[in-house]
Parts: sequence; structure tokens; C-alpha cells
Amino acid sequence: MRFSLLLCVFLAAALCGCGVTDTDYFRKTKNFYYSHVNSPVKMNTAKAPKVNAETVGLVTGMAQVDTVLTSLERSLAAIADPNDGKALGNLRARFPWISAMYSVTPGGTVMATIPEEPFKQLSFSWLGDKEAKPRVLYGTIQDTVFGPEFILARPYFQAEELLSWLCISFDPRTLFQAYPETSGLTIIGADIPLQTDPSFSSSPLSQADWHAILRKDSDGRMRGHDGTAWVWLVRYLGGEPMIFAAPADKD
Repeated sequence: MRFSLLLCVFLAAALCGCGVTDTDYFRKTKNFYYSHVNSPVKMNTAKAPKVNAETVGLVTGMAQVDTVLTSLERSLAAIADPNDGKALGNLRARFPWISAMYSVTPGGTVMATIPEEPFKQLSFSWLGDKEAKPRVLYGTIQDTVFGPEFILARPYFQAEELLSWLCISFDPRTLFQAYPETSGLTIIGADIPLQTDPSFSSSPLSQADWHAILRKDSDGRMRGHDGTAWVWLVRYLGGEPMIFAAPADKD
């Protein structure tokens, strides 16, 4: 009992007496706190990496497309019911470059389309090979007689059973034309050119093994035998790559 009483007295003295206050304590320990516990962030601008003009132009050119594709991903993921006509109408109104929408069985059979007779004939059999996960988007690019078409698919489940796919398709060229910032860029899929100029066939971009390159890198620089150089950056949509590239100065 006596020990407890003495302990209380010493604690009271430490907190209220002996000229020590919480303000005094803070003043004595703040240097330790800010130097060891919560040190302020310092930016070392002296070692900032140098970004060349070609890379800046490439990123600027693809930024608007990246923003709208991100919005498309979020909007498609937000549709709770694939049979909600109002939600589908809103999606087409917000992204007018969408070519068509499809309701597809787990095995890849088309059940319904908007419009009723889409302009391009597409295959959805590739969906039957996917190990679908809820709210995950899956993409592919198909080459048709009327040009490339990007398909973005979202699976719908009941409990753990896959019930159907909601797919939207669009011609990447139509998308790019809506954003003039991309006009100077070469844009390709891993296997299919999307937006190119006549020099593309002789460029290192057309001869590269993009599947092998993308397993290791997401951006880079390449040079052809003729000395031409390119900088490139990849943007994935539903797991499918779209590679944006721009000419660069020779090394």
C-alpha cells in the first residue's frame, strides 16, 4: 500500500510538478521525432532523371486515349446487370465510337447484339478458353476485312457460376481519330497494326517480336538497320496490349 502511494506521488510529480509540462516535453523531443520517426520528405532535384523530348511527346500524345480507356473500363465494370438497357444506352452515348455490344454465352455463342446486325463479323470462341474472374475485363484484337476491331469482355456470375459475357467492340482507328493528339503516333497491337504510316513496314516496329519484348518491358527504344529510331510505350486494355510509338532522334 505504501509502495503504491509513493508511486502515485512520483507520477503526479512527473506530470504536474518539477517544472516539466507536456509542452516542455514536446520541445525537448521534437528534434528526435522529426529526424528519426517522421522525417520530412526531401526531393533531390539534382538527381532527377532526364526525359527526352520524344518521350514527352509520346506520353502527351497517348494521355487523352489513356484517360478515355480508363473511363471505359470503369464504366463497363460498373454495369451490374448486362440486360439493363438503360445502362447499355448510357454506355454507348458516353463512348460513341463503340461499334456494337454483344451478349455472349460462357462458351462464346452470341445471344443478342446492339445493333441487331453489326457491321463486322467477329468471333467470340476465345472466351470459352478464359478462366474468367468476377469484374475482370478481357480483351483481344481481331483483324477483319474492314479493319481491326478491339473486343472488351466482362463476365457475369451467379454465385460462382459463369452465366454470360457482356462484350463491347470498337475500331481503334475510330477512337484515335477522335483525339488529334495521337495523329503523329504509330499504334499497333502485338500482332496487328492499328494506326501506321507507309514507313511502318520497313521500321523496326513491324519486325519486332512484341510478345517476347512485352514479357520483359513496358517501354523502350529501338533502332532499325537504316538508323531510324523509335521510342515506345505499352497500354493494356483487358490484358491486351496497345503499343504507342513515336520517331526518335538517331543516337
